[in-house]
Amino acid sequence: MPTGIYKRKPRSAEHKRHNAEANRGQTRESIMGERNHLWKGQAVGYRGLHNWVVRMLGKPMECSNCGADDLKPRMYQWANRGHTYQRNLTDWIRLCAKCHRAYDRNKLVLA
Repeated sequence: MPTGIYKRKPRSAEHKRHNAEANRGQTRESIMGERNHLWKGQAVGYRGLHNWVVRMLGKPMECSNCGADDLKPRMYQWANRGHTYQRNLTDWIRLCAKCHRAYDRNKLVLA
């Protein structure tokens, strides 16, 4: 059991009522995406952008280039077509790890 400065003070009934009123009507969907106070827009980082793409488009399960669909799920990745990393869902393509590596090294040209 925590003691000292780490021990949480019990909340009063008034405090609980205030929180309940403040959160009334809010669902997960009502504060997701651009409505969230932590939304960064185009200033998002590399990992945050990739997590957003997976949430919006799902996990890729086949390669759009070579057509492979029999690999382990972690072997499929979302690749950014323009290498600009913007929040544009049409700028992403599903690639297997082998094609993604070749694409990032400019050895693979996509149609």
